Amino acid sequence: MSATPTTWRMLLEGGWRGNPGLTACAGGEPLTPELARQLLPRTAAVWNLYGPTETTVFSTLEAVTDPGRITIGRPIANTQVYVLDDRMRPQPAGLAGEICIGGAGVADGYAGRPGQPHGRRVPPRAAVGARPAEQGLPPAAQPGSASRDPPHGAERPALPDREP
Repeated sequence: MSATPTTWRMLLEGGWRGNPGLTACAGGEPLTPELARQLLPRTAAVWNLYGPTETTVFSTLEAVTDPGRITIGRPIANTQVYVLDDRMRPQPAGLAGEICIGGAGVADGYAGRPGQPHGRRVPPRAAVGARPAEQGLPPAAQPGSASRDPPHGAERPALPDREP
């Protein structure tokens, strides 16, 4: 069952005892260690789902086994996640940066549209040398936006608009 952490909390506060055959998927809001601790003994598994609106619900996931170490996990199929610095250079594992997402799940129509989540397309070579993140990404990382329909099959991450 997939629900926001708020919904999972409401179920628990309402007396829900769990279901040992149920996989609990939490997305749309941060999954706290406290909530994960409450869900783990009541379900078969707990998964953390992450993704900004532009990526059609979620882009990464992780099975939560240790409530003290919740990350946003690894990219789902046909999705690439990069962590880039402010010059759009790849960051080594463990360093902070902007999360940039590319792939089939990225929605059309957000870039440059007033009233929509901030986002912009970046040149296809902007992240030369960037490789998809190989490790679970940190929970405190700030989401970037994303880009779709890259030329000739090359993935093209996008970043939120920034002040010059």
